[in-house]
Amino acid sequence: MPEEYHCHLRYTLRKKFSQPECARTDVFYIDPKGKYLPTVVEAVRQEIATEGLTWFQRFSDMQEVLRTLIGDDEANEGTWGFGAKPSPARNLYTGYVALSLGETQIATEHLRQAALSPSYACFREQIEVELSSLK
Repeated sequence: MPEEYHCHLRYTLRKKFSQPECARTDVFYIDPKGKYLPTVVEAVRQEIATEGLTWFQRFSDMQEVLRTLIGDDEANEGTWGFGAKPSPARNLYTGYVALSLGETQIATEHLRQAALSPSYACFREQIEVELSSLK
């Protein structure tokens, strides 16, 4: 099973009720005796059924993934993890998503930027092979 940080696009479910023991909206608190258990289970079920499934449906469309990578700020609509504009990670993801969709101009532009980054020095040769196949 991948670690959370391996996911390129992420979304955090938020609780919609207050808990004095934990003000954070990204933590659904249950004390050692099970206080809040029914409330938390129902809240998480509702969040998964509504926001969670809607989010997965949105990103099941690779054109939407590419549109998001090109146009959206990282925290747009709660989606994060893909890097700020124009981070090396975002360039890499954009390049490979564009490549998978046959968008060679977009792929070339973003993969070139990723290849120039010291962050991806270990992948530079592989990226350059991809770029040379696009010419």
